[in-house]
Amino acid sequence: MEIESIVDDLLRVDKGVRYVAVVDEDFHLLASRMREGKMTMTSDQFDREFMSVVPPVIVGGAHRLMDYCGALKGMMIRYEKVVVALFSVGHYVAILSFEPAVETPFLNRIGDAVEEVMKKIL
Repeated sequence: MEIESIVDDLLRVDKGVRYVAVVDEDFHLLASRMREGKMTMTSDQFDREFMSVVPPVIVGGAHRLMDYCGALKGMMIRYEKVVVALFSVGHYVAILSFEPAVETPFLNRIGDAVEEVMKKIL
């Protein structure tokens, strides 16, 4: 199956998916696409630079814990304007972005509580 069709399939997983990228095990960007009608928050150049630097650090670091925690399934990075999820599958990493509204109530509740507690030291 071609990577482009994988990206299309991932965009169809949920209407909340804004953007999909697939990188190989060396974190080379193989394919990416923004959902039609959604505005990009970054330039194509920035996306390529991000993909070559950030996933290797984040995913590579997380892989080091696999002997202790089990197989890495995925991770989420929450920004005010977007949620970025990275899913490690075989020799590939799928990177998806979502509107912040897709966050689970648990993450919202815990995140709000952490923010409130941490304000005490700011």
